[in-house]
Amino acid sequence: RSCNLWARRLWSLLAFCLAVPFAVWRMENSAVYEGAALPLLVSGGGHLPYQYRALVPLLVRLLSQVGAGGVLEPLLIPFGLGRVSAAVGAPQDLAAIFLSIEILSAWGLLVSFRALAARFVDGEVLPTVSSIALLVATLGVQQLSPSSALWYPSDIPAMLVVVLS
Repeated sequence: RSCNLWARRLWSLLAFCLAVPFAVWRMENSAVYEGAALPLLVSGGGHLPYQYRALVPLLVRLLSQVGAGGVLEPLLIPFGLGRVSAAVGAPQDLAAIFLSIEILSAWGLLVSFRALAARFVDGEVLPTVSSIALLVATLGVQQLSPSSALWYPSDIPAMLVVVLS
């Protein structure tokens, strides 16, 4: 049992180490549709099809109002927050909150998908590999899009909700 606990803890740490570059790369190498510009979504003024998916922008607005962006900025600058901010067209404090949500959602997705896969497969390797493959597939779908690769703040949190439900 204690070996299994350590394996889960190690996977959780590895998943976080994978989630950070995944989130940064995904946001940095994508465009944001002009009607879904992050400052517009946070203020509630985005185009309606995008603004209806308002849970993440609402959370960002609330966190921004309590100064979370300023707290997160110095933590995320070493990971390329400036480049992410420029890529998504948002001030660094807002980009820091969006990036943090993306990182935590990707981490949660990896951990929960592995746990889900482990319910159906014996062993440690296949659930771990399938969880990593899910992230790779997510990047592939986004980056191999026939049009420009678009990033939207609710995509990874929505995947996490589906896996958790």
